[in-house]
Amino acid sequence: MVRPEFSNKRDLTYSNWHRTLPDRCATTNIDWVEVRDNKIVAIIEDKDIRAKGIRIWQARIMQQIATALKVPFYVVFHNCATKPENDWIFQVLNFQTKQSTKMNKEQYMNFLISLR
Repeated sequence: MVRPEFSNKRDLTYSNWHRTLPDRCATTNIDWVEVRDNKIVAIIEDKDIRAKGIRIWQARIMQQIATALKVPFYVVFHNCATKPENDWIFQVLNFQTKQSTKMNKEQYMNFLISLR
Protein backbone atom coordinates (compact mmCIF):
# COMPACT_ATOMS: atom_id res chain seq x y z
CA MET A 1 0.00 0.00 0.00
CA VAL A 2 1.24 3.48 -0.85
CA ARG A 3 1.84 5.76 2.09
CA PRO A 4 -0.10 9.02 2.01
CA GLU A 5 1.62 12.34 1.27
CA PHE A 6 0.86 14.74 4.09
CA SER A 7 2.65 17.99 3.38
CA ASN A 8 2.69 18.07 -0.42
CA LYS A 9 5.74 20.30 0.07
CA ARG A 10 9.42 19.64 -0.20
CA ASP A 11 11.44 20.86 2.77
CA LEU A 12 14.47 22.66 1.33
CA THR A 13 16.13 23.49 4.66
CA TYR A 14 18.93 20.94 4.28
CA SER A 15 19.33 21.63 0.57
CA ASN A 16 19.67 25.37 1.12
CA TRP A 17 22.16 24.83 3.94
CA HIS A 18 24.25 22.39 1.85
CA ARG A 19 24.51 25.01 -0.90
CA THR A 20 26.50 27.20 1.51
CA LEU A 21 29.34 24.63 1.60
CA PRO A 22 32.38 24.96 -0.70
CA ASP A 23 31.90 23.99 -4.37
CA ARG A 24 33.98 20.84 -3.86
CA CYS A 25 31.15 19.52 -1.66
CA ALA A 26 28.87 18.58 -4.53
CA THR A 27 25.67 16.66 -3.91
CA THR A 28 22.83 15.25 -5.93
CA ASN A 29 19.66 13.41 -5.08
CA ILE A 30 18.31 10.25 -6.63
CA ASP A 31 14.68 10.65 -7.55
CA TRP A 32 13.64 7.01 -7.44
CA VAL A 33 15.07 3.74 -6.22
CA GLU A 34 12.74 1.05 -7.57
CA VAL A 35 12.48 -1.87 -5.16
CA ARG A 36 10.96 -5.34 -5.65
CA ASP A 37 10.96 -8.03 -2.97
CA ASN A 38 13.29 -5.91 -0.81
CA LYS A 39 15.87 -5.65 -3.60
CA ILE A 40 16.88 -2.62 -5.65
CA VAL A 41 15.99 -3.21 -9.31
CA ALA A 42 16.61 0.21 -10.89
CA ILE A 43 17.74 3.77 -10.29
CA ILE A 44 15.51 6.38 -11.97
CA GLU A 45 16.04 10.10 -12.43
CA ASP A 46 12.86 11.82 -13.59
CA LYS A 47 12.82 15.14 -15.40
CA ASP A 48 10.04 17.42 -16.50
CA ILE A 49 10.10 17.46 -20.29
CA ARG A 50 10.80 21.22 -20.10
CA ALA A 51 14.07 20.58 -18.24
CA LYS A 52 17.37 21.04 -20.02
CA GLY A 53 18.34 17.48 -19.23
CA ILE A 54 20.59 15.89 -16.66
CA ARG A 55 24.04 17.22 -15.91
CA ILE A 56 26.79 14.94 -17.16
CA TRP A 57 28.46 14.64 -13.76
CA GLN A 58 25.12 13.70 -12.15
CA ALA A 59 24.44 11.04 -14.77
CA ARG A 60 27.93 9.61 -14.27
CA ILE A 61 27.46 9.44 -10.50
CA MET A 62 24.08 7.74 -10.83
CA GLN A 63 25.52 5.33 -13.38
CA GLN A 64 28.32 4.50 -10.92
CA ILE A 65 25.72 3.74 -8.26
CA ALA A 66 23.64 1.62 -10.64
CA THR A 67 26.73 -0.27 -11.83
CA ALA A 68 27.83 -0.97 -8.27
CA LEU A 69 24.34 -2.29 -7.52
CA LYS A 70 24.21 -4.20 -10.82
CA VAL A 71 20.91 -2.55 -11.80
CA PRO A 72 19.90 -0.32 -14.73
CA PHE A 73 19.84 3.46 -14.56
CA TYR A 74 17.05 5.28 -16.39
CA VAL A 75 16.46 8.95 -17.09
CA VAL A 76 12.75 9.55 -17.64
CA PHE A 77 11.46 12.75 -19.22
CA HIS A 78 7.73 13.35 -18.77
CA ASN A 79 5.02 15.95 -19.27
CA CYS A 80 3.08 15.14 -16.08
CA ALA A 81 3.13 18.73 -14.80
CA THR A 82 1.73 20.24 -17.97
CA LYS A 83 -0.78 17.71 -19.34
CA PRO A 84 -3.86 15.89 -18.06
CA GLU A 85 -3.10 12.37 -16.82
CA ASN A 86 -4.58 10.75 -19.94
CA ASP A 87 -2.08 12.67 -22.10
CA TRP A 88 1.07 11.86 -20.14
CA ILE A 89 4.10 10.84 -22.22
CA PHE A 90 7.30 9.30 -20.86
CA GLN A 91 10.59 9.29 -22.76
CA VAL A 92 12.64 6.57 -21.06
CA LEU A 93 16.39 6.54 -21.64
CA ASN A 94 18.29 3.45 -20.53
CA PHE A 95 21.57 5.13 -19.69
CA GLN A 96 23.58 1.91 -20.03
CA THR A 97 22.35 0.91 -23.49
CA LYS A 98 21.59 4.49 -24.65
CA GLN A 99 18.23 3.17 -25.92
CA SER A 100 15.36 5.65 -25.67
CA THR A 101 11.72 4.60 -25.74
CA LYS A 102 8.61 6.78 -25.84
CA MET A 103 5.74 5.45 -23.74
CA ASN A 104 2.22 6.45 -22.83
CA LYS A 105 1.04 6.22 -19.21
CA GLU A 106 -0.08 2.59 -19.46
CA GLN A 107 3.12 1.49 -21.20
CA TYR A 108 5.24 3.26 -18.59
CA MET A 109 3.22 1.71 -15.78
CA ASN A 110 3.77 -1.74 -17.31
CA PHE A 111 7.48 -0.96 -17.72
CA LEU A 112 7.75 -0.10 -14.01
CA ILE A 113 5.79 -3.19 -12.98
CA SER A 114 8.05 -5.37 -15.15
CA LEU A 115 11.26 -4.27 -13.41
CA ARG A 116 12.83 -7.21 -11.60
